[in-house]
Amino acid sequence: MTINEPIVWASESYLHGRWPPFTKNYISYVRVIVSLIKSHKLAYKKIKELNSDTQVGVAKNNQYFDSDKNPINILIRIFIVWFRNKMFLNAISEHQDFIGLNHYFYRKFGGNSELSKSDMGWAIYPPAIYFVLKELVKYKKPVYITENGIADAKDLKRADFIRDYIDYVKKSIDEGVNVRGYFYWSLLDNYEWSFGFDKRFGLVEVDYGTMERKIRPSAYVYKGIIENGL
Repeated sequence: MTINEPIVWASESYLHGRWPPFTKNYISYVRVIVSLIKSHKLAYKKIKELNSDTQVGVAKNNQYFDSDKNPINILIRIFIVWFRNKMFLNAISEHQDFIGLNHYFYRKFGGNSELSKSDMGWAIYPPAIYFVLKELVKYKKPVYITENGIADAKDLKRADFIRDYIDYVKKSIDEGVNVRGYFYWSLLDNYEWSFGFDKRFGLVEVDYGTMERKIRPSAYVYKGIIENGL
């Protein structure tokens, strides 16, 4: 794997200015994306020269974008799906052996759908992972779900989240999507980019004062799915 979440990194760093170098410049944003595409292709070629059997791909954060029936919102959705989900993958389509899918987000243009949210304020909508997986079929590559998870410090929603999202992964597999694996994010509570240590994604809780680890109940639900299936 050569690049992790290229569009997310570019947008957060050069469009929204929330990550280093804390710049808000659309021209720089586009130039960075172009550079990341070129870098991936060069890295792919070099890796293959060194070992042709090595599998190379990206971990791409794809969102499910929905809209109401307003024509303007439909056009916005079509453009955003192309720009955020497809453009990078289209550009490297001949320079990847697999696709790593990171999936967290659902956004609807128009309408006021009230959905449950994670501690990050992100909407929980399990069918979203099914739709983004179906979008990847055209690339004819194996797909690994490299990240999918929820910030849930009290562990009240995580078990259902895991069950429901994996259920929709299975639906996509049943319909022909070549999904090779699913990795929940994350095993441990982690440092979550600009949010620091406050958001808790882990199957295992970490006490950052003592570094003690404590397995959350949802981890055993995930264990049961791994061992016994859905």
